[in-house]
Amino acid sequence: MSSSQTKRTPPKHSQDSITTESLNEKLLKCTQLESSLDKLKKLKASKEVESKSSAARLELCSILSDIIIIDPVFASSHTALERLWRYCFYGRISELRSAASKEKSRHKKRSMNNAASSSSLGNNNHGDVSVESQKSDNNVIDSIEKQLQLFLKEAVALYSYLIKKYGEHLKDETSCSSQDDDDEFVNAVVSSLYRMHIYLGDLYRYSNSIQKAEETYVKSSKLYPGTGNPFNQLAVVAQSQESQTVLALYYYARSLMAASLPFETSRPNLVRLFENNLKWIRENDRGNNGNASIMHKSLVGVGKKAQKDWMNKQKVVMTRTVMAKFVELQYALFKGISIEDGDDKVDLNELMEMMEKQLVGFDELFAMSGVSESLLCKILAVLAFSTLGAGNSGKLCSSEQLVGDILNRGVVMNNQAIAFSFLLRFVALLAKHTKNNIEKNEAAGKIKVGIIRPLSSLLLGVKFTTHLYGGSKWFHGLSLYPVHNASGHVDTSPIRDLCQQSHFKFWESMADVANCFRALDLVWFDGPTPPECNDVRDFSDFICYVPFETFLTRSSEGKYASLDEAMAALASSSSNTSKSVEDEAIVKIRLILGAVTKATRPASSLGTDETFFLEENPATNTLQVLRDDAPESTVDDMLLDNAGNELDVDESEPKSQYADLGVPLLTPAALLANNLPASTPPIEQNKPTKDDSVVPNVLLDLTVPQQPKPAQQKPLPPPPGLAPPPGFGGPPVNANSTSASINSNPPALLSLLPQPQQIPVDNQYAFGLNLGTSTNGAFQTYANNEIKPQTGLNLFDTLNPFASSSRQTNEPHTGIDIDFLLNESLNKSNGISGKNAQTASAEDPYNHGESLLNFLFDNNSSED
Repeated sequence: MSSSQTKRTPPKHSQDSITTESLNEKLLKCTQLESSLDKLKKLKASKEVESKSSAARLELCSILSDIIIIDPVFASSHTALERLWRYCFYGRISELRSAASKEKSRHKKRSMNNAASSSSLGNNNHGDVSVESQKSDNNVIDSIEKQLQLFLKEAVALYSYLIKKYGEHLKDETSCSSQDDDDEFVNAVVSSLYRMHIYLGDLYRYSNSIQKAEETYVKSSKLYPGTGNPFNQLAVVAQSQESQTVLALYYYARSLMAASLPFETSRPNLVRLFENNLKWIRENDRGNNGNASIMHKSLVGVGKKAQKDWMNKQKVVMTRTVMAKFVELQYALFKGISIEDGDDKVDLNELMEMMEKQLVGFDELFAMSGVSESLLCKILAVLAFSTLGAGNSGKLCSSEQLVGDILNRGVVMNNQAIAFSFLLRFVALLAKHTKNNIEKNEAAGKIKVGIIRPLSSLLLGVKFTTHLYGGSKWFHGLSLYPVHNASGHVDTSPIRDLCQQSHFKFWESMADVANCFRALDLVWFDGPTPPECNDVRDFSDFICYVPFETFLTRSSEGKYASLDEAMAALASSSSNTSKSVEDEAIVKIRLILGAVTKATRPASSLGTDETFFLEENPATNTLQVLRDDAPESTVDDMLLDNAGNELDVDESEPKSQYADLGVPLLTPAALLANNLPASTPPIEQNKPTKDDSVVPNVLLDLTVPQQPKPAQQKPLPPPPGLAPPPGFGGPPVNANSTSASINSNPPALLSLLPQPQQIPVDNQYAFGLNLGTSTNGAFQTYANNEIKPQTGLNLFDTLNPFASSSRQTNEPHTGIDIDFLLNESLNKSNGISGKNAQTASAEDPYNHGESLLNFLFDNNSSED
C-alpha cells in the first residue's frame, strides 16, 4: 500500500485492497483514454465523434476521480487533478463556448444581410423568411448554451465534492496527536485544494456566478499565498465589470509582484486594462479632468430626499471619474516619462499636472467619504506597485541588475522618484483627512477612537514609505530626496524639486497627525507589548506581496499554507475576529506613532548613523519637521578624541601626507568656516609642483556681515585659495603679495562644503572634496589613513558632488552619477530644463579658472 494509506484509515468508499499496483493500472488506463481523446479531437465534428468523445471523457473522469480520492499523495505526484481538468472539463467547455460564440456571430451577420435585403426589395414575404431564420438561429444558440450550463453544473458538483472530501482529510489531521510524519500528506492535500479552488472558480466564472467565483479565488490565494495566478483570475472577474477598474488593477499588481511565483501572463492583461480605461475616458470625459467639481445643478427648492438622491448619483459619477483618471496616471507611471521624441510616454510637465489634478480629485472625494477603507488600502498597494515598477513596465529591478547599466539606472531612478513623490503626497492627504476627522469628532463631543477614519490605509502608507526611506533593494530613487546629507546638493532639477516638496509635505502631515493622536492623551497607547502589522485584520489580504513583505510576514515558511492556515482559509469567516473596533483602532494608532517616533530625532543623537526627519519642539512639546538633516560640523568632531576628551586645535588638525610638497590646498570650504579669524598671518609663496607648474597664491577677500566668534577658539590658519567670484568682495590680491586678509564670516551656503584633501593622480594634483561620507558624516579612510575622494579627479568633478562617470580614472567610481541621470538621460523631455555644468577645457583637464567658481558660487546666474 502507499505510504499515506499505511498511516490513516482509507475513505469509506475505498477498499483496503487498493494497492499502488492497482493505482498504476488505473493510471495506465487513463493514459490510453487521453490518447483516444486526442485522436478524436482531430476528426471532423459529427454525432458519432461527439458520442465517442463523451463516453471516453466520462470513463476518464471516473477513474481519475477515484485516484484523487483514494490517495492524495499518489494523485498529486501524477498530476491527476490537472489531467482531470484538461481532458474532462476544460476541453469540452472551450468547445461549447466557441460554438456558441460562432453561432452568435453568424446570427448577427445574417440579421444584417436580411435587413439590407429587405430594404432593397421593399416590403414583401422576405420579412417572414427573416423572422423564421432568426428563430432558427436562436434555437441553435439556446441549445448550445443549455448544454454548456448543464455541463458546468455537473462539473461544479464534482469539484465541490472533491473539495469537501479533502477538507475532511485536513480535519482528520488536526485531530491527530502527532503530525510530524504527515507533512507529505498535508502538502499534497493543500496543494490539491489550491488547484481545485482555481478550477472551481473558473467554473463559477463561466457560469456568470461572479460573487462565488471571487470567493473561491480568494480561498485559493490563501492556500498558496505566494503565487499570482489566483489574483490574475480575480482581476479577470473585476475587469468584466466596468466600474471595478481600480480593483482589477490592484489584482494585476498582486499577481505580478507575488512573493513566490509571479504570474507573467498578467502583464499583457494589465496593458489591455489600461487601454480599455483610456478608451472609456475618451468616450465619457466631461472635461473635468477627473476632479470632483462636477456638481453644478442647483438644488434650491428641492426636497431633502431628491437632494440626497442627486448627491448620491453625483458621488457615484465623481468616484468613477476620479478612479478612471487614477488608473490613467498609473499607466503613465507604468510606461515612464518621455526621454525622446516619438515614444508613447508622457511628458514630465504633463505627468506632474496629472498628479496634481489627481490629488485634487482625491481630496474632494475624501471630504465626501466617497472611498471605503478597504479600497483605500488597495489603492496604496497599487501605488506601491507603481513606485517599484515605475518606468519599467511594472517589473521589479534590484540594485544588482542595474550595475553597469548607467542609462537604465537613470531612467529607473528618476521614474521611481517621481512615482514615490505622488505616493508621499497621497499619504499626506490621508493624514490630513485623519486629522480633520479627529478634530470634527472632538468638536461634536465624540471621543471614540473606533470612529476615526482613515486609519488602516494611513498605517499601510506610513509603513511602506518609511520602509523605502530606510532603504530597499527594489527602490533606487532615494538619492533625489533630501536624506543622508542630500540637503547640501547645489544642483537643481524639476524632479529634485518635486521630490523635496513631496518629502516635506509628507513629514509635515505626519507631524500634524501624530500631534493630534498625542493630544488625545489616552493611557492605553503605552501597552505592555508593542503591536505588529500582522495584528491588523485589514492587512491579512496583503501577505506575500513583495512591496509589503518586510512588515507583513507569514506565520509559516512553507510553499503552501500550513495546516492551520489551510483550515482558516477554508472557513467561511475570518479567523481574526477577537478584537473589537476600538482595539483595532488602538493597534493602528500605536503602530503609526511607533513609526513616527522612530523617525524623530532623540535629544541625544550624537554618534548615531540613523537619519531623522522630525524633532521635538521643547517649547510646545509637539513634533515638527527637521529641515536641516546635515550632520554636525566636522570641526567639532576633530576637537574630540576617541574617548570624547577635548583636544587642542593644533592636535586636531589633520595633516596631509603631501603637505611637505608645499602645494597649497584649494579649499573654499576651509576658507569659509564659521570660526575663521578676521586676519591671517602672511603666507609664503607656493613651491612648484613636480611638473614645474605653479598654483597661484591668491586668497578670497569676502565682505559679509560680522558674526560673533566662538568663545576661546584658537584661530585656524587658512590655506591659499582663488580669486573671489563676482559679488563676493574686492579685487584679487596681487600674486606678488606676501600677506592677505580674509573676513571671518562666510555665506552660509559655502560653509556647507566639506573639507577637501589633496591627492596626486597621474602626476597631477586633483583637489578632491571627500564626499565618501557615511550617514553620520564621518569620512571614509583607506590604507595608511589616507583620505581619498569618492568622486572627482579634476576641479570640476571635485566641486560637483555627482560628477559625470564618463571620466577616466584609476580609482573605482562608487558615487551615483546624478548629473548624467538628471540631465543627460532626460534632456529630451520637454518638462526637464536641467543643464549640463561646464567642464574644464580639453587642453587643460585640471583647469582651475574662475568659470568653475561661477558654477559653485553663482550657479543661479548661469545661462539657461
